[in-house]
Amino acid sequence: MPRCRLHILTSPLLALLFAGLAQAGESTDRELPMNLKADTSSGNLEAGRLVLGGNVEITQGSLVIRAQSGEILQVEGRIDQANFDGAPVTIRQEVEGQGELRAEAKRLEYQVEKEIVTLIGGVKIDRPRGSMRGERVIYNLASGDIDAGGSGSRVELTIQPKAKAKTN
Repeated sequence: MPRCRLHILTSPLLALLFAGLAQAGESTDRELPMNLKADTSSGNLEAGRLVLGGNVEITQGSLVIRAQSGEILQVEGRIDQANFDGAPVTIRQEVEGQGELRAEAKRLEYQVEKEIVTLIGGVKIDRPRGSMRGERVIYNLASGDIDAGGSGSRVELTIQPKAKAKTN
């Protein structure tokens, strides 16, 4: 099946979709176009639902999200939710002045209005100063709060010490 590359003309709508994630990245990422690629696309975002299938890839500057499938839901002309499934869904982004953030999970759910990202199943997050593992991680983009674990699963955190300032 041929690969279908979608350059979304409604980029401002999709920019809202990942604005919170992009804030963690390079400051110029938010100013760049967002591109979507997938093997298939069906639905109509203006009618409320766009489904992406097979080899889904979203890029905007240093932000790269890969999944097997995705669904973008719009309510009253605004992006309301985006869901991605994969084996796994992966996220990669440069964190300004700190290095690369990498995350993966079987499912990613983003509630745009609430600014909440939920990673479900085999969650792995590696940041320049630490890492987290678990089965479910809920991250509030507005407050920075993290809720992880539950249902008998454990959360594993590693926090690296802050680098000491060099003295001359």
